[in-house]
Amino acid sequence: MSRPASFLVLFFAAAFNLHSQETPQWPVLTAATTSEPLPGTSALTETGDLPRLLHEANDRFLDAEIIRAKEQRETFWKRDFSSPE
Repeated sequence: MSRPASFLVLFFAAAFNLHSQETPQWPVLTAATTSEPLPGTSALTETGDLPRLLHEANDRFLDAEIIRAKEQRETFWKRDFSSPE
């Protein structure tokens, strides 16, 4: 039997073995029974193009972080200008 063919046989044997196992002992996730928001949160009321709004908010956040990092750079980065390079 060639190497690729033996690999396929082993793959399908393993897949069949996994499929035939018993139900797992851990609890299985179930669908929520209520549509109430989680504690400390509120329902999403924003309308419009949500991916675009999230992208724009992320751009604003990152732009502000870049500006903040530039302003605080000297406190964390002590450059040595004594080197000729």
